Amino acid sequence: MKNFLLTLTLLNCTSLKEANAKNSFNESDYTNKCKFSKDVYKDLYELGVQADIINKFEANSKVSCNTLKTKDVVIVDFTKSIYDKRLYVFSYKEGKVKYTAMVSHAFNTGDEYADSFSNVPNSNYSSKGLFKIHERVVRSIPPYSFPVSGLEKENSNAYKRNITIHRSLFDDNNYVGHSYGCFALTPEAIKKMKEFNISNSYLYVYYNT
Repeated sequence: MKNFLLTLTLLNCTSLKEANAKNSFNESDYTNKCKFSKDVYKDLYELGVQADIINKFEANSKVSCNTLKTKDVVIVDFTKSIYDKRLYVFSYKEGKVKYTAMVSHAFNTGDEYADSFSNVPNSNYSSKGLFKIHERVVRSIPPYSFPVSGLEKENSNAYKRNITIHRSLFDDNNYVGHSYGCFALTPEAIKKMKEFNISNSYLYVYYNT
């Protein structure tokens, strides 16, 4: 009986190790378009940002390696809940995630989860894909924001739609609510965004379709 239990324990341990090995960080999962150090993606992986998201971002022909080497980038994973911290400010140069935050999606895009997108003006939908982040603009309401322009067909009207990264209308650091298509952050998070080198860099919004 003891031998049987020992064998069963060893088998369970082996299975657990194999499962962990399959799910562990592997730099070969990344195409690494710009030939960064092989472990540059580890911080993203540990926060649950899948290699597929990064590979699709880097594969875009409009993504410049020089920009990735000199600027911070913003990645949004719209497969996650609106209650999750699904916005990531990432530095390729430093090989780390500098900040994570909750971010809204639009009213018509979904309730807790984003599941429908549009590029049509006044549609109250979010758009996805690759965007350019412009210089911070100081406004009265909200106090300041980062306008974005779409770099792909599916988000080409973003600038015309006045899509920005701005403070949520909900004055609450625990919830961002929904938007009319913008990327709304908590008051604390939008203040934090001023610290990062994101102007004239990229915002990549991922959804698995």
